[in-house]
Amino acid sequence: MFTKPNITPRIFETILKYIYTGELDLTKQLCEDILELLIASDELLLEELVEYLQEYLIQQQKNWVQQNSVFILNKFASYKKLQDYCLESACEDSQPFITSKNSLLLDKDILYSILERNDLQIKEIDAWNYLIKWGIEQTPGFEIRPYKDIIPNHIYDEVEDFYYKGIIPETINLPHRVGKIESKIIKSKHANIIINWINKKGLRTINDPHYEFKLIYRGSDDGINNNSFKNKCKGQIASLVVIKVQGSEKIFGGYSSIGFNSIGNLLLIKNNNGWPSYYSLNNFIFSFENIKDTHNMKISRVINSSKAILDYYDNGFNFGQGSLCMKYQNLYVNNRNGIYENNLNTDIVYTIEEIETFNVIRCK
Repeated sequence: MFTKPNITPRIFETILKYIYTGELDLTKQLCEDILELLIASDELLLEELVEYLQEYLIQQQKNWVQQNSVFILNKFASYKKLQDYCLESACEDSQPFITSKNSLLLDKDILYSILERNDLQIKEIDAWNYLIKWGIEQTPGFEIRPYKDIIPNHIYDEVEDFYYKGIIPETINLPHRVGKIESKIIKSKHANIIINWINKKGLRTINDPHYEFKLIYRGSDDGINNNSFKNKCKGQIASLVVIKVQGSEKIFGGYSSIGFNSIGNLLLIKNNNGWPSYYSLNNFIFSFENIKDTHNMKISRVINSSKAILDYYDNGFNFGQGSLCMKYQNLYVNNRNGIYENNLNTDIVYTIEEIETFNVIRCK
């Protein structure tokens, strides 16, 4: 005998059926009931069921979860997988989320965790407007004057001048958010990870320097071939290439602090069987399992820095003698010469479905 006032008889009956049969049919269950079942499973320490129910909601009831993300974020903070999905969805499609009335009910800690993320795709002015509305909703009778002492004088004066005298405040250009990228292959969350790799940091942080990704080449627009790549991407500016391959969800890419082929490059050049190699200590290549996955990722940093980039005539780009190499419409990922760490090595020759190159510009 035990007392579990949080678990209704109906939900407990479902759990008993699962315990005795090992089967659970959720196809006719309301999402609200599945959340109730999730709480009960957690209380009864059925860990495998807690994981399964979160996965089911994310994969099979995606629309419902997104529409009720504020409720889930506020009430289900202990379920990390569900929380992470709601946070990432809110950041990927920020405008509808921020402008919804329900978002004004967000708990302050949840709101802070969203606003501090680098992959939040929203204009700064919209974020400020939302924060004001949220504060008013959370604090009835809120007024600005009692907070004069904590607002910088020039901002307080500009606010008064605008509302009482109609004087427009001076324009303030805010820096780009870290990781904003106009790509058909990767999302901002991937760009944030890549920035941390560039900075040789392991975790996301809002204190990283801001970067701009400037698109200079896209295969579907410019043609997937060696000449198009070289003509669009020549130069010695730090660059990122990302590739989606046919017949797989995998995404490959590489970062070169010296560019890919640099006519007139003044960096140290060493001949490699008659073809120039370029020196870099900071280059790396990487892969993501798919566009939704930021956990199963691999990175290989350059080991032999004198051969970080090879400028070969029939390659679009070549990281370290074939560690990551474009040849016509094919992508080779092998490390037979040991120029990079041996984390991505494969004998598969992929066909390039889409390819993009970005200049990576550190904003002041």
